Amino acid sequence: MTKEERNKLIYARHQEGLSQRRIGELYGLSQSAVSKIVLAGRIGVFKQEEEHRGRKSKLNAKELDQLGRYMRENTALDYGFATGKWDKWSVQELIKKEFGVNYHENHIWQLMKKLGFSTQKPQRRDYRQDVNQVAAFKQEQAAALKKKHSRE
Repeated sequence: MTKEERNKLIYARHQEGLSQRRIGELYGLSQSAVSKIVLAGRIGVFKQEEEHRGRKSKLNAKELDQLGRYMRENTALDYGFATGKWDKWSVQELIKKEFGVNYHENHIWQLMKKLGFSTQKPQRRDYRQDVNQVAAFKQEQAAALKKKHSRE
C-alpha cells in the first residue's frame, strides 16, 4: 500500500466517525500525524511523493544507455583521447561531443557509477621496473622475510 492510498483510507475512516486517536492506533501513527492527514484530505492534497528529488538529469535514460554502450564497446583511444581508460575528463568530452550537453567534471563520477563504472585509477609503477625481478623477489626473498618475522 502506498502512502497516498493509506492517507485516503485514514481520511475515509475519519469521515466514518472514528476518532483521530483510534485511527492512529490502527495505523501505527500519532494523533498529530493523523490530524495532518485529515487536514490534507479536507483540502484535497493527497499527492504521492515523487521518487526523484533535485534537478532533472540533462541526459534522459535512453541517452544514458547509449553513453554506457559507447564506453563499454570502445576505449577512450577510439575517441581520440590520450589514454585507453575512461576518466572523468574524457567522459565529459564524450558527452559534450555526442549529446551536446555539458556536465561539470565533479558530477561525472555519479554518471559513471550509475552506468556501472568505478572511478579507480591504476596503481602507479616505475617504468624502469623489471617485471621478472619483481616476481623473483616476491617468490624468494619476500617469502623468506615473512617466515623470519613469523618466528620472532
